[in-house]
This record gives sequence, C-alpha cells and structure tokens, in this order.
Amino acid sequence: MSEFEKNIGNFIIAGDLGIGEIVEVTDMKDMIFYKVLFTKNDSSNFFSATNTSNYRMLSDKETVLAAIETFKNNKEQKVFENTQQKINFYKKELKSADVLELSIYLNNLNNESEVHPSINKIFKGAVKNFIQEIQHVLMISNAEAWKLLELNKSNY
Repeated sequence: MSEFEKNIGNFIIAGDLGIGEIVEVTDMKDMIFYKVLFTKNDSSNFFSATNTSNYRMLSDKETVLAAIETFKNNKEQKVFENTQQKINFYKKELKSADVLELSIYLNNLNNESEVHPSINKIFKGAVKNFIQEIQHVLMISNAEAWKLLELNKSNY
C-alpha cells in the first residue's frame, strides 16, 4: 500500500465543494490523484495527491477542539503595514491555512468592525468551511456548530 492509498477513506475540505471522501487513488499522466466523492452535491472530482493547494485533509477531533478554543479566545490581532498587504495576506492564508491557523485568521477578521470588501467573500466561505469541518469531525448539527463558535449564521 502506497503512502497515498493510506488516505482512502479519509476526508478533505475543498473550498466551495465542501467536504469529500477520498475513495480512490489513481495514476494519470505520471501523476497521482485522489478521486474524491462529494455527497453534498452528489459529484466526484480529482485532486493531486502531491499538490494540496486546492484542498486540505480534515483535522482530527483534538485539533478541531483546539481550533474552536483559539477562535473564541484569541486576543492577538495581526498588524499590517497597509490595506493591500492585509488583503493579499488574507486572500492567500484563508485558502491554505491549517485549521489552527485558520481559526486565528477567522478570529481576527470576525473581531473587525467591518471586513474589507475584497476579502469578505473569501472570509465568509472560510467561516462556512470551518463550520462544516466542526460539524463533520464532532458529528454535530450545523446549528450546533454555529452555536459552538458563538456566531450568528445570518451574519455570514
């Protein structure tokens, strides 16, 4: 069994597609891909097993619980030299960060009086993915996940 085949049965989170299960490992044009089944929209897609820029593996329960605590209790705010630096940072990091880093960035933006329009859509999508990951890993309802973060779903 290859290192990639060990991931069959594991779950990933991939932007707008949400959470999917790795169901197969396949070789296409000398590259290794995961075939991922997304039950939410009854579709499947292929993701590079070596380039994880478009997805990340779901975290374990302990890590998700730590991320929730970080989101709720983080007091450190990231400081930027200017607005453009801030926009560029969040556009990149909200898509690629692991769940613990993501919880810090989401906390920072959630605590702002107004999120810049250039990153608002990415921010809202990242919050929804964070909620989906919490819901899936902790096996709780969507409403319970929103409540756990003390967020009002209508604001997102």
